[in-house]
Amino acid sequence: MTLPLAACALACTIYAFRSRATLSLKTAALPIAMVVAIVIGAPAPAYTANENTMSDLYPGEHLSFTGAYEHGALVRYAITCCRADAAPVAIHLAQSPRVREHDWVYAIGVIVRSGSTLALQAQRVDRIAPPTDPFLYR
Repeated sequence: MTLPLAACALACTIYAFRSRATLSLKTAALPIAMVVAIVIGAPAPAYTANENTMSDLYPGEHLSFTGAYEHGALVRYAITCCRADAAPVAIHLAQSPRVREHDWVYAIGVIVRSGSTLALQAQRVDRIAPPTDPFLYR
């Protein structure tokens, strides 16, 4: 979106310089219309939740998560200040994957309601090597 906005700014500057002697509705409306058209025509930002954006999950949201598989959930520890304040970040899985307990997993899927909690309906689950640093940092 940077290039279209830069081109729009350049065109607006040239147009303003050329029509600086005359003030009309056309002179004011054209640059505004160009900017509005670029902003409206811009694609919506792509957003996928991940381990660091777990607090505001909702059903239907896409999520990618890396964690250790523990008792039906993917778990990872997040550090805000130091290791002493490490807190677990976990997401339950709607279905058990074909991995062993304590295996590290990368899962992609959609959040679904499972009883009174939210769970990840995994579309893809890959067993991975444990990360060199297993913590998340906030």
